Amino acid sequence: MTTKNQHLDRLEKMRQARDVQTPRALASPSTMVEFLDTPVDQAFIEGTDSAKAFSNQLEDTDAIATQREAQALLDSLNTGSAIEKILEPVFLSLFDGVMRAFKMGTKQGLTASRLYQECRVFTYANAANSSPMVDSYTENLNERDNIAEFGSHSSFNGGSMTRKDEELLMRDGKKMKAKKEAHFNGDYRAKDEYDGKDIFLTKAQANSEGRSDRYAETDHIVSCAEICNSLKSNKALHLDDIKTIINIDENYAVTSKQNNAGSNIGKFDKTRDELQAELDQGYVQFKNKKHKLSDEDRKTRQNQIEAMDKAQQAIDTKTNVTVAKNVLFDNEVQITLNN
Repeated sequence: MTTKNQHLDRLEKMRQARDVQTPRALASPSTMVEFLDTPVDQAFIEGTDSAKAFSNQLEDTDAIATQREAQALLDSLNTGSAIEKILEPVFLSLFDGVMRAFKMGTKQGLTASRLYQECRVFTYANAANSSPMVDSYTENLNERDNIAEFGSHSSFNGGSMTRKDEELLMRDGKKMKAKKEAHFNGDYRAKDEYDGKDIFLTKAQANSEGRSDRYAETDHIVSCAEICNSLKSNKALHLDDIKTIINIDENYAVTSKQNNAGSNIGKFDKTRDELQAELDQGYVQFKNKKHKLSDEDRKTRQNQIEAMDKAQQAIDTKTNVTVAKNVLFDNEVQITLNN
């Protein structure tokens, strides 16, 4: 059974196929017959034989080095230029790669190239003015440490994100309520955005239908916890920026209490990888018990995963736009980035 998105994709492909113009014939049949009846221009064909022309060029090339050229190469190998220009970069690059592969000195920013260059320029006569050299790798490593240090001052707990002395509730209750009301559009019954079944606007209406677990809630498709933990180390974002990103319309889904936080199959704040693992293994681990996923449960899990993929794209776009704006125009962010 195809999903709505698959059906829409198929209709779009059919529309594109209809819109494709059929290429016209380059020549009419009578013109082609007339052309084929003319004599073959053998000289023209031979003139367009690029393989033969390239072969002739190779055969005419003088591949023998002159004695003067050979002597010049030998002289360069006997001088320090060959060591500095060829041997040093090659072997230092090799050693740098080995040290990084085995994580030797990477936390301290040590590389073979850096040690070698510092030893070459260091003199005891001017030791007071000698300072460590910082290469691009070390600068990148230092910046990663700075980012990790910046992120260590932020945490998410109980729906709120804290950064140093600042704390902010990440859920936008007003906007989530408006999303729910817009989804029901004045009715008391609507369709679940994950499983397509009926959901009810209020608890009382769900209870009156004997389906208390089908009371509607607005879910963050990608959870607040996951987004906060992903963006807390971003030095170009304020807490209110992160809150705005979390609460974009594309990250909302109106679903049942059962799908959102119900026992056994509730989505809760699980990541995409966790939902995919449950789908692959065919069961949900809840309170040390395994709940086997039915065919309907598996379909709901698949829909949740697809919704998360789509929401994540919108989140990434919003994040990039916000970061670019702050870097260009936010003085506080500019100061933070320079520290």
